[in-house]
Amino acid sequence: MSSRWSARRPDRAIWGAAIEGLAVGRIARAFARRFGTRHPEPEIVATDAIARELGEWAAGYALDQQLSGAKARGDLGRSPRHLDPEGEIARLS
Repeated sequence: MSSRWSARRPDRAIWGAAIEGLAVGRIARAFARRFGTRHPEPEIVATDAIARELGEWAAGYALDQQLSGAKARGDLGRSPRHLDPEGEIARLS
């Protein structure tokens, strides 16, 4: 299973996910629910628009990147501690 990254901007913040199988939109929606934003759905912003606003580096987030944490777990012995980001976001004060 892989992670998917994309350019999504709920209320002017760019979100990314590096947890395998967790869509970026789920993280954005969890923050929107927790903090009661007026716009609970992520806004999809055109690549050229975000690059004009934030600079060319931001266009990289528009790539449909699929990543795996298998190498970090296997080669580095990494053991993720945050396995329930939606629950953790809900518990933020």
